[in-house]
Amino acid sequence: MTKPSAPRRLWHLLGGRLPMSYREWVFADATGPKWIMWFTVRAILRALPLSAAITLTLTLGYLAGAAEQARKQRTAARDVAQQAGYNAAWRESA
Repeated sequence: MTKPSAPRRLWHLLGGRLPMSYREWVFADATGPKWIMWFTVRAILRALPLSAAITLTLTLGYLAGAAEQARKQRTAARDVAQQAGYNAAWRESA
C-alpha cells in the first residue's frame, strides 16, 4: 500500500481525487477505524474557507459601521419628522 505525500494527502482531505496508485490507501482510509474522524476533518476543512470569508466580511462591515450608517440614512426623514412633532408638542408649547 502506497501512502501519498503530504501535499497529496492535504489535497485528498480537501476533497481532491488521488491517482489510482493510491486506491488501496484511500480504501483503508475510508473504511478504517478512524473513518468518522477523517470524515469530520474533511467536512470542516471544506467549510472553513467559506465560513472564514463570511465571518471576515461581516466583521469588517460591522467595524466600519456600515449597517449603522445605512440605517441612519434610511430613517433620516422619519427621525426629523418625529423630532419636529416632539418639539411642537412638548418644547414649543410650554
